[in-house]
Amino acid sequence: MFYLNLEGLILHLKNEKNNQRESFLYLLYSYLLFKLIDIFQLFYPSPKPDSFNTKIGGVVIIVILSMIFCSILRSYYQSNGGNNGRFFLHRIISLWFVLTLRISLVTLPAFLLLLLASKFANPALMLFAGLIGMGVCLASVIYILIKIKRSLSLISTEL
Repeated sequence: MFYLNLEGLILHLKNEKNNQRESFLYLLYSYLLFKLIDIFQLFYPSPKPDSFNTKIGGVVIIVILSMIFCSILRSYYQSNGGNNGRFFLHRIISLWFVLTLRISLVTLPAFLLLLLASKFANPALMLFAGLIGMGVCLASVIYILIKIKRSLSLISTEL
């Protein structure tokens, strides 16, 4: 198992066959990491919308995000070698876990600092801290998406 060593994971995935035990562990650790990140949402509860227009807007956003997700997944599939690629889901899950863990460890101190600052600050600073947090999240997601695509391209090339 590779936790922070992305280059080692790429070499391992390129040279090794699929290991179901590793796939399960990466999936389990990814779930636990997601739940750990989800705990921070308790500090910033979102309001529950009740209006019909808000619900329709939510459905539209879900449809748009689903289309984006499908196009990204198709792009990953092509980077993995398309129909000639092997162990697609195992590679995606393991790369996602390593990259998410790396990003989480780097951004965790910043989010804790923003959380602490927002508890003692005025509303303008809280808004600024929220915008910084959203920017960091967006940049992290873009970094992970690009890195997974490049890693899959490196793995799928022949030795």
